[in-house]
Amino acid sequence: MPEIRQFAYAQPRPPTGPTYKFVNDRQGWYFHHTRDKGWPIQNELNVLWMRDDSTIRTFRVMSPMSFWYAANVPKIYIDAAFRTKGTMARFAWRKSDEVDFMEMPGRYVDFPIVGDGQFRTYEINTSQLPGWDGVITQISLTNIESQNSFEKGSILRLRSVTSTK
Repeated sequence: MPEIRQFAYAQPRPPTGPTYKFVNDRQGWYFHHTRDKGWPIQNELNVLWMRDDSTIRTFRVMSPMSFWYAANVPKIYIDAAFRTKGTMARFAWRKSDEVDFMEMPGRYVDFPIVGDGQFRTYEINTSQLPGWDGVITQISLTNIESQNSFEKGSILRLRSVTSTK
């Protein structure tokens, strides 16, 4: 019996927060009303930061389903380069009892971006956000509906989304 317990304790523990680094694959991330440039993935996701269909204004870049305690994730670091005229992006999250992302206060935060195509690390202090509590099961990045949803040529180059610098 002690051997079994010792074996179980020796196994790697799942991460306590997001650890997505897009070195050679999508890490399970997927897209809603947009797409990336496809294979091969080389140190970044290269995603169209726009929506072509004029009947839908928003698009979303989403993580796979996961399980994190919000209290264990006081900050999110997004290593990204935006090429857009937009000046804001939205970081959103889902909780375990929600079937989709809720576009309501307490489920997202808008943050300023620089649209010059240069990589920057955007830090989001989640510990101060209302609604960032309990269990978080999915995160996403999306546009702000009023900002350049149909701007041709807009790109998001995403290297990583992590809870540690």
